[in-house]
Formats: sequence, structure tokens, C-alpha cells
Amino acid sequence: MADPQRDGEPAATGRHLSWHLGVCAWVALVLIGLDSSQPARAVVETPTYSNRAQLVSPSALAGMPIVADRFVKADRPEPSAPIPVDLTVRSGDTLIALLGRSGIPMTDAYAAVQALKPVFSVREVRPGWTVSLQLRPQDPPLLPALQSVAFRPSVEREIKVVRGDGDGFLATTIAHPLRRVSSLSGGAIDNGLFNSASAAGVPHDLLVQAIDLFSFDVDFQRDIRAGDQYELFYETLTDENGNYARSGELMYAKLVLRGKEMRYYRFTPRSGVSDLFSPDGHSIRKALLQTPVDATRISSTFGMRLHPILGYTMMHRGVDFAAPEGTPVRAAGDGTVVLAGDAGSYGNYVRIEHNSRYSTAYAHLMNFARGVTKGAHVKQGQVIAYVGATGRATGPHLHYEVLVGGQQVNPRGVRLPAGETLGGDDLRAFNVRLQQIEALRVARQVGEGATVAASSAATSASM
Repeated sequence: MADPQRDGEPAATGRHLSWHLGVCAWVALVLIGLDSSQPARAVVETPTYSNRAQLVSPSALAGMPIVADRFVKADRPEPSAPIPVDLTVRSGDTLIALLGRSGIPMTDAYAAVQALKPVFSVREVRPGWTVSLQLRPQDPPLLPALQSVAFRPSVEREIKVVRGDGDGFLATTIAHPLRRVSSLSGGAIDNGLFNSASAAGVPHDLLVQAIDLFSFDVDFQRDIRAGDQYELFYETLTDENGNYARSGELMYAKLVLRGKEMRYYRFTPRSGVSDLFSPDGHSIRKALLQTPVDATRISSTFGMRLHPILGYTMMHRGVDFAAPEGTPVRAAGDGTVVLAGDAGSYGNYVRIEHNSRYSTAYAHLMNFARGVTKGAHVKQGQVIAYVGATGRATGPHLHYEVLVGGQQVNPRGVRLPAGETLGGDDLRAFNVRLQQIEALRVARQVGEGATVAASSAATSASM
């Protein structure tokens, strides 16, 4: 009888072989079904998110197992940077018209001007000023929004108007204090006082002031000789960066003409009118200026002459000053305008009555300064007109007359009364001030510039 185990081996072996062959066939079928040219990979469906920020909310992303660097930050448009715009005030401009010219909404322009009123009168705006704006662009069709306005009425004062919360504006004043610095200039007059002092760096407005003051005693067309001497001690004002801002006061002036010395010192008496006085307390001012125009030369004197147009000899009842057309003509003294207009052969003509005895006349003018009309009051040295060639004239010049009791006289021969003379307490205070100015001037000569500047600033209030 056969062994049951041995008899069953072939059958069991056959079953196992069949099972293994089946598995192999299944694996083969799976392998055949796959593309052997591509590596195996897992396909993950990634959701697509809009880049519009308002569509991406934190709750929508909560719990999602997504790596942070898979996200793209939403494109939030950044506010545009303000655009700077500088505008120049033109003749006849109003501030609101100037702002409107920048292209902003007129509601912004009006609101900014209204905000200015507590700190600045818009009527004070002057041609030539620069007004700086900051504009923020807006999406079309909206006009750019006004963010700020800034301008400087003077070197020491700045005005700013800034948009606050909402549509309102706030105006502020910013002070820029100036520092006083003293300077000394002097030397020989080689080519006229103006040219010599200008070359030495004296500010032009102070130089014109000095010439105007000395014009009471000096005829700059005839009295100045090469080699004469001058000296000016004056203040300038600088900004916070040390840059020149404007001139200050003329504290001391000296001329030496052919050996004759004239010295004058700044002082303010109890009357409150600051002026220059000689060492004995006499004001530099006289009743009338000797030279009412910055002329290049005297082209015709007072007296008989051959008339350049009429061709025969006749009396010339004034002095002619040759000067370029448009040169300012100044009032020879305080007074009232009694005539201002066309006067035939005199052309454009101004007559000023200084008192019951003295008058001056100015002829052949190009035009008149603003406000110079009959009845107007003018101050000595005030610009009243401009040199021209109107009427019977061969070229631009000023014809200047002095009338005493209604009759023309030689301007150079008139004996004029002196100005204010100090006395009593004023004279004693002036002598103290004279010594102070002398000490400052001498210190400046020896190079103690810092000391002079500090002392000048400390004592300027008493000038």
C-alpha cells in the first residue's frame, strides 16, 4: 500500500506551482499595462486661488496642509507717491487761480486757501514767488488730490498747508531765525564808489543806501576823485546754514574826499526814527538830495547853453543827468505831488512841493511809479518815476529843477537847512552808541569776527 504522504507530494507541489504562476502572471499583466518610459508619480490636484485679495479669506485657507511658499501674495496696489509741482506766481495771479492751474479739483484749492486765512493773507502773494505743491495721483477720471502747499513770504518765514484726516487742511507758520553778522569794507575809490565797494562785496542795497545818504552832501558826478577813500561797517543776515539771506543795517559810513573826512553813525533817538548822525549829533539828512538819480554823468548844467534841438542859446533852468532809460528817479525830499502828467516839451513831468518855500521838478520821464499821482505824499528817496526821453529830448536823461518861491534856481547853489540835531538825553545816548560802534569796528579790523558778530547781534536792538 502506498505511503499517503508521498502519494500526495506531486499534487501539493502542483498546486503551489500553479499559485506562484498565477501571481507572476498577474504581476506581468500589471507591468505590461504600465508605460515603462515614464517614472511613477503621484498626481495631486492643487486648487487654484484668485489673486484678488478680497476673494482670499483666512477661513477659506484654515486647515489646508499646503506649504506656505506655494501661496502667491495678493496684488494690493500701493498708494502712489506724491508728485512735487513748483508753480511761479504771475502778475495778476490769485492764489486760488494758481492752485487751479495745477489741475487739482477746485474744491481742494478753495479748502486750502480757506485754511490759510488764520496765518496768511492771500492778498500778500507777490509775482515771482515759488509755490510748491505735493499732488497725489488718483485713478482716472479723478483729478490729482492736493496733499500740501508750501511757500516762503520771506527768508525767515515759511507757510505750509497740509491735508489732514479726511478732506480738511491745516495751515502752519514755520519760523527760520536769521543770524546777524557784521562786516567791514573800505579802501580807495578807483572807479566810482559803487564799483569800488561792489568789487569789495558790499551788498548792492546797502551800497545804494549809503550813496543816497551821502547824496545830501556829495555830488557823486563832480566831487569824487580817484584815490578818495570810503569805509562802511554794516550787518548782513544769514540763514541756519550760514547762507546770505539779506542785508541788515548800515551802522557806520565814512568818506574821505580830497582829505576832508565825513563820518556818520547809526542811532535811534526818542523820536523812533533811526538815522545816521555825525559825531557832533547832526543828521546826515538835509532838506533835499543833491542827486535824485543814479546817473552816469551830468550832461548839461544850470545856465545859458545852446539848445541841442532848437539850435539857439537860451537859459537852461535845471541840471540834466544822463542815465539809461528806465533808471529809477527818487524824490529829493518828503513832500506832496502837485503835478504828475504830460507837460508839453517837458514830456512826462512830476513836481513835488516840499514846504511853502521849496519844490522840485523832474522831466522827460519814461513813466511814473505806481501811486505817484497829484495829491500823493512821497518820502525822501522814494522811487517816483523812471528816466526816459519824452517831450523835447535828444535821448534818455533826467531834467531836474529846484524851485525856491516858485522860481528855478541852481540846485548846486541852494543853501539847504540841516536835518535833526540831537540834544540832551538823545545826545548823551548817541555818544554811548558811537563808542560801541567804534569798538565793534576796531575789533572787526583786527580780525575778531566772531566777537563782532556776537556783539552786533546783542546790541542791534539799540540801533
